[in-house]
Amino acid sequence: MKTIVYHSGALGDFLAILPLISFWRTRDPGGIVILVGKKAYAELTEPTTLFDEVWDVGSKAMLGLFSIRLPGPMADELSTFDAAILFAPDHSPVIGNMRQAGIRQIYYHSPFPKERIHIVDYHLGLLKHGQSDTVPPLILPLNYGAHYGEMAYQLRAGRSNLVFIHPGSGSRRKNWPFDRFLTLAGQLRQQGLDVIWLGGEVEEEISCPASDLILRHKPLPVLALLLGGARLYIGNDSGITHLAAATGCPTVALFGPSDRVVWAPRGRRVTIVSTPSDCAPCHPGNIPANQCRQECLTRLTMEKVLAACLERIS
Repeated sequence: MKTIVYHSGALGDFLAILPLISFWRTRDPGGIVILVGKKAYAELTEPTTLFDEVWDVGSKAMLGLFSIRLPGPMADELSTFDAAILFAPDHSPVIGNMRQAGIRQIYYHSPFPKERIHIVDYHLGLLKHGQSDTVPPLILPLNYGAHYGEMAYQLRAGRSNLVFIHPGSGSRRKNWPFDRFLTLAGQLRQQGLDVIWLGGEVEEEISCPASDLILRHKPLPVLALLLGGARLYIGNDSGITHLAAATGCPTVALFGPSDRVVWAPRGRRVTIVSTPSDCAPCHPGNIPANQCRQECLTRLTMEKVLAACLERIS
């Protein structure tokens, strides 16, 4: 069987579909699976057998997939597929175009559940597989090759007992106060741990201690290799937090406005830390950012997070 998978969401959302793809592979072990998605995310799966090929969803070649009328050459290409797994809302033109191409088996649903069900279970339900208790948590194999391995080795720069802190996320509302991350980092240094900060475009303004290393815009396989060899990772509800959990790194995930029932990363080395709040969970939602007091995160004390970190590394 030849299957096309469509996903254009964020990193954490992409990692959440992989248990479903793994299950699909067990149903059709000799089949071909092609992903239409973000190549930067798909690099994380290269050591696996999940995808045989990746088509970059952001390329000009994929524009026809979103048109009202499917171009002839693309229709001919899609007609060679037997099945499609689409993470897209009902109104997406991608669904209609897959039907127009004559694909017989089409499975699709919105990337985001409307009910309080864990995102992995929700996706597995697309194939009527039910709960994920028979599907193990995602663990990425970390054999990314010499090039990425050398990059990770250079970035470690002889450091051991590494702790990674990612103080950002896709929304400022989900971020624990940065000054508490700074205090936490100091406490972890006193435990003999080396702190490395992870930053992206959203965290350009953060100012870390001069003695600490901050990594920005590194390839995801390099981050996966670094996290896979770390003693600990601490972060908010973000794609990098889901990546840390998927590498098997001991992970402390801080949850506030996000619903941990739905979005918490899974894994036997993952600790979710939150504190009760009358208004949480509220993200995603319609509350404007300037009206959110972030009580769910400001009430989360540094002492509680530190205790979770020390328990996890022990």
